[in-house]
Amino acid sequence: MGTRNDTNEIEYDYHCELAERLGEAFYRHAPRSFGLVETNLGTGLCFELIRDADGESSPRLITYIMETGCKLEDAIGLIDRLYDFVVANRVGLFDVNVHNLLVRRGADGREELVVIDWKGPKALREFIPLSRWIPWFGHFKRFRRFRRLRRYARLIALRRKETKEPAASS
Repeated sequence: MGTRNDTNEIEYDYHCELAERLGEAFYRHAPRSFGLVETNLGTGLCFELIRDADGESSPRLITYIMETGCKLEDAIGLIDRLYDFVVANRVGLFDVNVHNLLVRRGADGREELVVIDWKGPKALREFIPLSRWIPWFGHFKRFRRFRRLRRYARLIALRRKETKEPAASS
């Protein structure tokens, strides 16, 4: 098992590889990196703070669904656009969950998901790394992870709906 520093280095290397390969398109869905820095807790990765065009901090996907009153279709659309980006650019993104995704609103009002944890295939710690060796397995793993994310977004939206309904009077 690797150490936290190893994981940071693996994530940083993968982030740099994607930034170099994809150029500016990468930053539609990723923060800019300032590299590895020393902190009082050890070596860590430093990234830009993701903000909307108006300067406000971009909310996590879970907050966006629970608190903004967004339509479920809009949240699913954001997830699908990120999935399309990942597939079209052959990105090994497997750690997709509502806590690692921010919703950034641009000046034109368009919203995009930004991934704040770009763990790549090497950080998976698979016993047999088929998703790295055989492209079909990697594609299927991404498909399953994004399907799970869509299901979770639906559950959050249902929970929001349940908490907003008025209590029945007796």
